[in-house]
Order: sequence, then C-alpha cells, then structure tokens
Amino acid sequence: GHSNFGDLLRQMGELDAAEEQLNRSLVVLEPHAADKPLALAAALNNASRLHQSRKQWGQAKQTLEQAQQLRLRVLPSTHPDLALGWNNLGMLALTRGDLESARRNLRHAHMQMQALYGDDHHLTALQVANLGRLAVDLGEIEEGAKQLQKAQVVFDEQLGPKHPSSLNNLAELLLVMHQNGRSEEHLASLKRLLRSRYALFTSEAWRLSPREQLLMLRRRDLSWYLADALAIKHPDIKQLALAQRLNTQGLLQEIQRESRRDSPTPQAPKQRRWIEPD
Repeated sequence: GHSNFGDLLRQMGELDAAEEQLNRSLVVLEPHAADKPLALAAALNNASRLHQSRKQWGQAKQTLEQAQQLRLRVLPSTHPDLALGWNNLGMLALTRGDLESARRNLRHAHMQMQALYGDDHHLTALQVANLGRLAVDLGEIEEGAKQLQKAQVVFDEQLGPKHPSSLNNLAELLLVMHQNGRSEEHLASLKRLLRSRYALFTSEAWRLSPREQLLMLRRRDLSWYLADALAIKHPDIKQLALAQRLNTQGLLQEIQRESRRDSPTPQAPKQRRWIEPD
C-alpha cells in the first residue's frame, strides 16, 4: 500500500514523494483506527522513519509513541511487536542523546525479548547489542564492548558469520575497540568483515529484491572508517575498503535505475562493474 511504498521511497532518498505516499496512507487509515489499529501503527512507524530522515526528532518521537499506544491497546503484553516498539523508541532516544529514556526503553525491550526467546536468540542478541551501543555513548566503553561481544557470539552461531546482522555488529564492535586503542589486535576480524562485505556485494546482492538491497545499504558502514584509520600501516585493508565502497555505489545506481523503470524484479547488469581488490 501507500505506507510501504512511501517507506521504500524514503530509503531511496526521495523524501517529498515518500511524504506524499505516507500522508495518503494516514488519511485512509486514521478514520479506521478502532478496527485497524495495527495497520495504522505500521503506517505511523513508517512516518516516524521519514521524520527521522529529516531530523524532525519531536515529530518522530510523537508518531512512534502513537504507534506503540495502538499496539498496547490490542496486543498481549508478551507480543514481540511490543518489544520492537520499545526498541524503536529507545534507539530514537539514543540518536537524540536522551540517554536515560534510551536506557529505560531498551531495557524494557531486552527483558521482553529475553522472556520470549531466551538469551541465545538473535532477536535477544539485537537488544543486547543496542544496550552495548548505549553503554558506549554513556562512556562505559568496557561494558559496551562486553555487550557487543556477547551479541556477536549469538549472531555468528544463530545467523552465521556472513549474515548482515553479524557483520553490522562486528563493525560496531571493531569501532569501539579502535576507539579504545585496541585496533591492531583485531586486524583479522576487520579483514573478515571487509571480505564478507565484498563477497556479499559481488556474489549475492543480485539475488535480493530491490527492497532487500536497499535495506542492505541503509546503515552507515563503519568498516570504511576503520579501514581508513588503519590504511597507512595496512594497505591491503585500504584496497578491500575501496573495492567495497565502489561496489556499494554501483549497486545503488543499479537499484535507482531499476526503480525508475518500475521493473518488478532487478536485472543483472550486462557487464560486471565490480572493482576487484588487489
């Protein structure tokens, strides 16, 4: 519907077009809040993402809170969507620098996921990782690294070491180690991260749908920063990071071209544009 299409446009950076679609969705759903609360909550969640893209933090918080209130009205207290709602509120608070609100909401999300799935589930590990990011922002570097490492073990075991969640968390962990003056001891992990990213873009990206490809590109890739920081001493790392960065740009251009043609499925390029690392 309009809401999902609007969120896809937001991910592509077409914010005005995204706003038009999301507003249409809200106009349709708001009169039916009583009988379609979860559909309205999902649309409000997407609207909050748009506000965050525009750094409209107050509006982003308001729409997330409205979405969570709708879920609380109809879902049982143990439903995982409630935990995800608390997580979204916590991560928004973390982005805004409201660390106490972030701590409260993220702890709530973690306790719910832990009760639902136990400690060894990847959704619980995601909450552990988010608490680690919060600890780092609070200046508790050792505690943050401990939580990220704990999450990494679960991601690697449950999802596999090449899964995007495993790689994203590894990037966060390596950045914390770098900031704590412990980069050199984790060079092997950084090379693993860069090579896995490279393999994902070169051999697996075209198997994904356009939406999945965009989700893969959404996060700021911390491995680039790490590679730049270590490039003088380790030129092989610099080459891997450069190859990955150029491949990311090429993939995004292909997605944008496919979207403009309104093609239902992505077509592989006639010639490979990947830059091979030395």
